[in-house]
Amino acid sequence: MNNYNEYKKEISKIALKAVADGLIKTIGGNISLKIDDNLYLITATGAALDELDESNILLIDDQGLPLEKTEHKPSQETGMHLAIYKNRQDIRAIVHLHPLVSTTLISLEEDISFATFEQEYFLKNGYKIIPPLPAGSEDLKVSTSLEIKFCEILILKFHGVVSIGGNLKEAYYRIVELETAAQASLISKLLDKKILLPKFS
Repeated sequence: MNNYNEYKKEISKIALKAVADGLIKTIGGNISLKIDDNLYLITATGAALDELDESNILLIDDQGLPLEKTEHKPSQETGMHLAIYKNRQDIRAIVHLHPLVSTTLISLEEDISFATFEQEYFLKNGYKIIPPLPAGSEDLKVSTSLEIKFCEILILKFHGVVSIGGNLKEAYYRIVELETAAQASLISKLLDKKILLPKFS
C-alpha cells in the first residue's frame, strides 16, 4: 500500500492554520481529502486539530472503514463526508470548522452579506443553511449531501460550517471568506448600515 503521509501533512497544515486563524478550537471539526473513488483520508474522532499526526488522520474506504491498523476511529461525521463526495464528484476536499461569527449570525436568523469582491468570488453560489440536527446523524448526512449540490458552503445552525473544494486550500479559504463576511455583517448591523457591494457591467 502506498504511503499517504504527504497528503496527511497537507491536512495537518490546514488544520493548524484553522486553529491559528481562530476558526476552530482545538477539539472539534473534521477535514477529509479524496484520494480516489475508493480511498479517502479523514481526521479521527476526538482528534485535536492542532495535534494531528500520521496516526490520527485515517485512510478509509468508501464505506468509512479504516484500511490501516489504528487505535483511532474515523470522525463521527465520516458518513456526511462520504455522502457529499458521492453527490459532488467534482471535489477532492471537505473542511468542517466552527467559525464563531458566521455560525452565530445564522443561528440567530441574521443574514450574511458580502463586503468584498473576494468574498463574492469565493462564495459566488452563496451558502445554504442547514437546520439544527445532531452531529453524526443520518438526518445531517442526508441534508448536507443534498444541499451541497447547489453551492460550495453550508452553514449548520448551532454547529458550524462545511466547505468543499477542488483542494484543501480552496475549501479552507471559502470558510475564511465567509467568516470575514460575517464579521463585516456584524459591524454593519451594529452601525445600522447596509452593505451594498458595487455592481459593474
